[in-house]
Amino acid sequence: LTSIEGFNILESINRLKIAGQNLSSVNGFQALNNVNESIEISNTLLNNIDFLSNITDTQSISINNLQLQDAPIINLEGLLNVQRCNSLSLQFIKINDITALSGLEELNTLVINNCFNISSLDGLENLTSLYQEGDSQLILISQNSLLEDYCALSTSYLENFESFQYEVLLNAFDPSLDDLANGICSN
Repeated sequence: LTSIEGFNILESINRLKIAGQNLSSVNGFQALNNVNESIEISNTLLNNIDFLSNITDTQSISINNLQLQDAPIINLEGLLNVQRCNSLSLQFIKINDITALSGLEELNTLVINNCFNISSLDGLENLTSLYQEGDSQLILISQNSLLEDYCALSTSYLENFESFQYEVLLNAFDPSLDDLANGICSN
């Protein structure tokens, strides 16, 4: 299977999982405007996720779990309209930046791991609150060899976390929470 097509009338779904080592094209989700639970894209040949860009209903843009892993995705433009997400995981993808996440306002869990081309967290500057209080809260940013600018993570957003796991390691720069609180956010 190299292509997925034919979901033209699908407007809302609970879960979307796309995987397949030969899958290089996803079309036919023009009407999709709401994903209630999760989106997982892994082990594909996709280089973009533009098929998600039609999620435009600002009242219901909410993704509980977004996992992009082991795919040659080079941009996140399909996520421009996402405002709320419980868990965002970007692992082993070839994106240069995450600026397409600039609409994201609420988030509990952030994992950025082995995204070797990312040098900045620009795109996360509009995060202001937790997605849903009481859910697990985690920031794990590791093994991103060029990442040295965390200034987009606002102190007001980080102050929302009562008790959470914060692990930032093996990047070009690894600021502590105290560093970020004191304005030391880039190398």
